[in-house]
Amino acid sequence: MSTRTDQVARVAGLLGGRSNVAIHGAPGTGKTWLADSVVDSLRESEVQILRVDLSISHSGAEVFNELLATSEGERPSEDEDGVSVFGAWRRLREALVAAGRPTIIVMDEFDAVVRYADSVDFLRLSRELVHRPSATTCVGLFVSRRSLESVEEIVRGISTLATLCYQEYMRPVSADDIRSSFPLAAALSEEECLHCLNWSNGHPALVRYWLSVRPDCVGNPDGVSQKILAMDRLVDYLDALRLVDAAAQLVIGPVVDDWIRERGQLDELGVLRVDGLSIGVSYSDCAVFVDLLRRRTWDLNPWGILGRAEVQLRGLIEQIQVEHDGEGWAERSQQRAICAVYDRSVAMRDDDIRRLGRGASWLAYTYPGDLWNIISVNWSRFCEVFSRGDKQYWRERFEGMARYRTPMAHNRFETVTREDRALCRMYADDIIRAIGDWREG
Repeated sequence: MSTRTDQVARVAGLLGGRSNVAIHGAPGTGKTWLADSVVDSLRESEVQILRVDLSISHSGAEVFNELLATSEGERPSEDEDGVSVFGAWRRLREALVAAGRPTIIVMDEFDAVVRYADSVDFLRLSRELVHRPSATTCVGLFVSRRSLESVEEIVRGISTLATLCYQEYMRPVSADDIRSSFPLAAALSEEECLHCLNWSNGHPALVRYWLSVRPDCVGNPDGVSQKILAMDRLVDYLDALRLVDAAAQLVIGPVVDDWIRERGQLDELGVLRVDGLSIGVSYSDCAVFVDLLRRRTWDLNPWGILGRAEVQLRGLIEQIQVEHDGEGWAERSQQRAICAVYDRSVAMRDDDIRRLGRGASWLAYTYPGDLWNIISVNWSRFCEVFSRGDKQYWRERFEGMARYRTPMAHNRFETVTREDRALCRMYADDIIRAIGDWREG
């Protein structure tokens, strides 16, 4: 199990091996703490460490001047204010080469570069500064909320600095992290530590709140407002990284896109539970986070969840009907509703065979209305599955799905309002949940 202590050692090892590192994470997840810990672990070495916070600077030239002054042990003089970003970079580079001493430049709040007037040149020159450590003896530790790639793309439209860095993401803390990294947790028992972890879902800001307030001891309210604040900032962060839609599908479901890269980022950020790498919690385990994510994406294209509901319903119908009537139940059925659905579906399947050379199972050609007709005439067989409501309750949900199914399947989204989309997702989710509960029970 990887801990924050392991992460400190890993980042320090990469920097000591003359590699560049970029640290990313949501607000309050410990990016600056990690950078501080790495710097502290390297202080006894012969490495020179220069640090600058880009959020309190106004230009790239000012950042380079600040780094130069820090390396020389003095404050920048007023006449340096008018130096161009090229001049400031050249003077810094010359000083580093002349010193001949291994140097680590720590640039905190690197996202701030997007508001610099000279940001394009600053990014290019920063890359040049750390691109050849054998020449400049310099490597970089970049700390930012956004990935370096997204920062560069905002400013320049292309990304080159990011390719020079190993990426480190701030995941939720583990139980071991709580005890080793938070002074207030030093005296906690193992049970109390796990309680803190489960309450906070490993979010460092919530861990600090729990340790300071100890709601388990003083009867304090459960801190829902604090959770909402922390998790809302996390959703805002995912939105800024264009990861909200991917998170909604991977956390709430269903997955209707190939989110390979996005899944990896969400894994690294601790949004998803990673098999074999789990620290015991993930943000997706937090009900407040899931609710905020769901509310933020109500108008997400619901066709995926409609398709998932259809597939699960077809499987359910086949399973239950075969259990009662055996294989070939539809061909032998004497029920008029089932005969009508079967004949229509077989006709569509045969048309596929003529046009495409092959077809799927006849059930694959059914629609929500067809599926309800089969369930309705055999309600006594299916009522156990759909026990969370009477027959009329479920009829409304199937009819709602049928109403929105065609425009969603054929990408005519403009015909369905935002409220309709939310209702559609609710209906489909209700059906999927009922089937899932029945299978698990």
